[in-house]
Amino acid sequence: MANDDVDGWTAIYKMLNTSLILAGDYFTATNPYRLQMALAKGTINALVVKLSQAGTVTETLAVSEMAKAAGLKLV
Repeated sequence: MANDDVDGWTAIYKMLNTSLILAGDYFTATNPYRLQMALAKGTINALVVKLSQAGTVTETLAVSEMAKAAGLKLV
């Protein structure tokens, strides 16, 4: 899927979410706004956490906590 293909991510998640871990990497980019969009659309069940994507340790920790609170696995 392309990084901004929300409809594609949503469709594949609906087909495969019980079979595998579908982790947002560049799709969510360790960004709270992109993660919130992914959660609202139901597009991932895991999150790849990268400090280099968020830019700050504080934002990385906040996004990680947000993902954990939503029941996502962290990679």
